Amino acid sequence: MTILGLDISQLPWAAGIADGEGSFLVTTSVDKRRLTIGNLKTYSYPRPRFTVSQSGKNGIPQMLTRMKSLFGGFIRGPYDGGGKRAPIYQWCLHGHERVQWAMAAIWPWLGDVKREQAIHCLTEYRKRSPMNKPSKCPHCELVARPGPLATHIRWKHK
Repeated sequence: MTILGLDISQLPWAAGIADGEGSFLVTTSVDKRRLTIGNLKTYSYPRPRFTVSQSGKNGIPQMLTRMKSLFGGFIRGPYDGGGKRAPIYQWCLHGHERVQWAMAAIWPWLGDVKREQAIHCLTEYRKRSPMNKPSKCPHCELVARPGPLATHIRWKHK
């Protein structure tokens, strides 16, 4: 079944891949168009990422192309695996809305450790983002609420 262009039958598989090989993190990017010497901090901004890395002796691993076809994003690599190891490729999804959408889509099948990592990713993004200032209320927390098509992750007052 496809909803909003997303093949929902693939979501449990994608959650398993995210649990085993995936990572939710916040990186800092620099807007080079606005960068002036000595002004690096002003034009750097946090960016949530959802990544999956995999080695591939014969080119891009099928697992990464499936993740790309399911959620979008792009594939980087090959990178030197070092020594006798195969080259490493990485599927990446950037941006708050896209990463949160992917998190919500696979949330029901994610394990506890990866759920904690996903919540930490969104919390860090919120703390560091100039457009998403953290709540001044110490009683706010990220909560996951199951919806009819996906889980909604949002801030809620305790």
